[in-house]
Amino acid sequence: MPRFPLVALGFAAALAATPALACRGTAEYPQAQARLEVAQIDPAKKLDLMRRLEEGRKLHEAGHAAGDTGQMKQSLKVPTA
Repeated sequence: MPRFPLVALGFAAALAATPALACRGTAEYPQAQARLEVAQIDPAKKLDLMRRLEEGRKLHEAGHAAGDTGQMKQSLKVPTA
């Protein structure tokens, strides 16, 4: 039996288990920003929400850089009030 398919399958499984590939923030921050940009809300409120979203995104990126999954999770809890 050839070993290459087994090695490739193991490599693919290892990649799928890494935090970067399974990270919600990687997809959700750009989606939230796009929705917020077109939202029909008070301009001052929109500006405040955009600022908070950017703070969360930076915190999330710092968590990735430090390998701190707790920080990444915390960044997804940006307060809205």
